[in-house]
Amino acid sequence: MKKICFFAKCRPQDADIIEYVRKYKRVFIGYPVYKDTDFNKHHSKSWLYDLSTIKSEEELNKIINNKKSKITYDQNYRSHVTNNYHLIHSIAKDSIVLIPRPGSGICYMGKVEKFELVENPDWADDYIKQRKEQKLECADISLHIADVVQTWKIHGDLKPVPFPIIPQWISGQFHRRQQIGIIHDAYDNLSAYETLGKIWAGTYRRSRTPTNDPDKLKYRMLESISTNSFEQLCCEEDRYQFQPWYVKAYRWLKYTPPAFVYAAWTYLTFPERKLRKNDISRKLMAELIFIKERSGMQHWYTKEEVFNKSKRK
Repeated sequence: MKKICFFAKCRPQDADIIEYVRKYKRVFIGYPVYKDTDFNKHHSKSWLYDLSTIKSEEELNKIINNKKSKITYDQNYRSHVTNNYHLIHSIAKDSIVLIPRPGSGICYMGKVEKFELVENPDWADDYIKQRKEQKLECADISLHIADVVQTWKIHGDLKPVPFPIIPQWISGQFHRRQQIGIIHDAYDNLSAYETLGKIWAGTYRRSRTPTNDPDKLKYRMLESISTNSFEQLCCEEDRYQFQPWYVKAYRWLKYTPPAFVYAAWTYLTFPERKLRKNDISRKLMAELIFIKERSGMQHWYTKEEVFNKSKRK
């Protein structure tokens, strides 16, 4: 185990439980593994498996693929259980968790302790009551209580951080379909744990002084624009190469955020014309799509294939 960064959406079966996250300082994950025993609200371990005590993935597979069991799991459910198992055995104490709430403009940040399957959760009755008040399905309460007993306790503060402060190369990873997942480093010299550690300590700053250094520009673009948006801009570059400059400018201003326009304007005004801006654009695109691959998102080409494919004849 090592200190890593991960996100958890904490939205079990359409319910937003951020108030329980804040009140009890816990991160909740769903997709529990059931035993062939009766439901007991006060003793979770009597009817649920504690994934932290399962020693190997082979042992887990025997449990979730047991044809003699009363409970069967489809492939999607088994995939989520396996993902949870690997996360539980990868996350060490003081790892950083992010609970995103972009609709409120906030991302909650905390540091976690050891994973725990809570035996008699204080919040179980309140959670079922909340589901009924929100007119969410809760016919079988055991299925819903099971969603809020697998937890990491947060020690210390749970800090609300303005969402725009989180760099795009980190916040862009929240858009994956998983409810919980590891936040990957952008590349070897850009650590997610170090970056979020600076945000936690209040020392993170974004530099916006003029520069013509391609490495600094690449970093600024990673901060300000998602890999998907940048890829789309670059992939359509050739379609607009013969358009007048003002058409290009209008298109860039329309489809890019102000921070990216600032960075783009900086590198378009290179005093050294030996560095052609189109070559720089391709290299940045290749690097960003390579980063996109590293983050586990959908990808089409390798880093080298992108550079060669985008190179004009």
